Amino acid sequence: MQITFYDTRVTGKHRTILVEEKTVDYTADRLNQPADAVEMINDLTSLKELGEEHCYMVAMNNRNRVIGIFLISKGTATNGLVGAREVFMRALLIGAVKIILLHNHPSADCVPSMEDNLLTKSISKGKSFTGIHLYDHIIVGGDAYFSFKEHEML
Repeated sequence: MQITFYDTRVTGKHRTILVEEKTVDYTADRLNQPADAVEMINDLTSLKELGEEHCYMVAMNNRNRVIGIFLISKGTATNGLVGAREVFMRALLIGAVKIILLHNHPSADCVPSMEDNLLTKSISKGKSFTGIHLYDHIIVGGDAYFSFKEHEML
């Protein structure tokens, strides 16, 4: 399967558009389990090894097939900044039905922070007005991960 990484740009007419960054081949067909998403994002971005917090959004169709990946933010060693507007704008532009947020904790401590919990609640509420389902929010730390879905926090 080919997976495309996207970004957004503002045109001369002040409209936001999708821009293809790169396309890569990947063996997975669907992301049905959090471990599948973690393996894919680590294979494609080395998320578990990054020294600053990075947040990626995986956009999927209704059959859990990846339709695109976005880098949402790059932060510091201890913080990242993710806004619901940036997440949903990208998800809507690509036509996502479901999304997975994945971000790393460079400390390797996967326990969600208060900010992680607030972000998860905020994005999951977005389904009521966008129709886009937050399928999971996963924190990657070293060789471990924390899935809000697996811990029944979604």
